[in-house]
Amino acid sequence: MIGWGGYRKLIGWGGYRRNIRHMYAKDERVRAIRFRCKKTCGKTFTVLPIGVTFYKRFGDKDYQEMVEQRCSRGSGYRRLSRRGKIKYCSHVTMWRQMQKTGQQTLNAFFDLGDLTFSGIIIIDERWLSVGNGIFHFGCIAPDGVTGRMILAEVYPDAIRQYCIFHIKKNIKKAFRETKLMKLSGEAVKVRKEILDVFNAETSDEAIRRLAILVEKRHTLPPMAQDVVNRLVSKIECLFRYLDYDIPKTSNQAEHIFSLFQPIIDAAKSFSTGAGNFFKTIMFYKNFHFYSSGSNKDKNTMHSIGVNSDSMFDFIQLP
Repeated sequence: MIGWGGYRKLIGWGGYRRNIRHMYAKDERVRAIRFRCKKTCGKTFTVLPIGVTFYKRFGDKDYQEMVEQRCSRGSGYRRLSRRGKIKYCSHVTMWRQMQKTGQQTLNAFFDLGDLTFSGIIIIDERWLSVGNGIFHFGCIAPDGVTGRMILAEVYPDAIRQYCIFHIKKNIKKAFRETKLMKLSGEAVKVRKEILDVFNAETSDEAIRRLAILVEKRHTLPPMAQDVVNRLVSKIECLFRYLDYDIPKTSNQAEHIFSLFQPIIDAAKSFSTGAGNFFKTIMFYKNFHFYSSGSNKDKNTMHSIGVNSDSMFDFIQLP
């Protein structure tokens, strides 16, 4: 066939733009040297200049598979680029497709602004009043000060209790030790005293044990002082489980929500507000755009007739 010896003939310079990418520029058309085989086949071929490489183009279905695998598996782009039909896809190409789909998803959500919904959805730190904007019984909000304010408004009589499992976990983290740096005997003793606060039988006994630590906190190691100060700031909702028949840990509920962790991880790939939208809606499937067929350039919600007379009966349009 064609070799680099004396079997090629220089034809001249010409333009070349078939499936190439320049490493220093966005141009997809370059000037390249053209050759012709002088031996038997007579075929022509091109030698690309330095910095220009071939890349593989993908169909719409392949791009859709990239997004679906990324959202369902939560794997890194480099790992996904070595799997299935897209094993030869650049991880950069996959990342760009995710950004494009993320913006389309966010735009699709705003197209549903007239859909009746009692509550508030937060996207990209913006409060959106969906539907008529009437605040009835609940909303979706992050944890922290905002979450506590909303909880107090929605459920004013609710009994709030911090998760004791996570409280103890944070205490142990505060007294962290490594192979090269061990805790002193005093620090080990204080850590045990702090953890014993949660072994009390009644809330009065737990508060009494915490009060003893507060009185002598200035003589404690620095990490112990920080722990005691944080416990005092949370004391209002720290020992409610001893006075009411409520669980002292949220691990059971968190186990259920942990099933959505791969989806949440996938949402972090988006540089737009679509990441928070994924956390709210839990999955993108109903809002992804069809790339072919009768519903091309539409998402699932549009295809079933959102904001039209063909919408399901149980959703009342404004």
